[in-house]
Amino acid sequence: MVAALVDLVLSIKWWGLARLMDAERVDQQQNAKVDDLLLEGEHAFMNGDRRLAHESWRVAATLDPYNESIWLSLLKVIESEDDRIVCLENVIAINPLNVDARRMLRREQGQPEMPPQANAAPRKPSTLTPIPSTREHPVTMLLRGLLTGIGIGLISVVLGVVISIIWYGIY
Repeated sequence: MVAALVDLVLSIKWWGLARLMDAERVDQQQNAKVDDLLLEGEHAFMNGDRRLAHESWRVAATLDPYNESIWLSLLKVIESEDDRIVCLENVIAINPLNVDARRMLRREQGQPEMPPQANAAPRKPSTLTPIPSTREHPVTMLLRGLLTGIGIGLISVVLGVVISIIWYGIY
């Protein structure tokens, strides 16, 4: 009975592992197909066949919608302003740090471009006078700390004596 139960558990475990391996194999095949479609579209674009490039990249985007390079490639062949905006929004959703895509999106939407920081007017040096250092000498700081500690200790002892006298009485 126990052996049959162990066999059942092991068969379920191996069946699950086989399913995972099949899914991984399908993903690898799909990735290879996406790569082939990207290359096919790039060759078509280089040869001037924009329609074939568009079709290849569109199918690749359907298979792998989270691939930034597919959307950037599609951007090369799309002519509709609305479609270009969607492509750029997808690129930014995938990679929010893509500055070029953000700049192109602002241009497509008719927003003014922000000047790059390198071209910004140089800032004038500050005319503020430096604040003189108020830092004490280390020996002075050490002595101040010691005296403060001794003072707090003495106050604690005196308070302890007074409280014990009040609590237990003078006798």
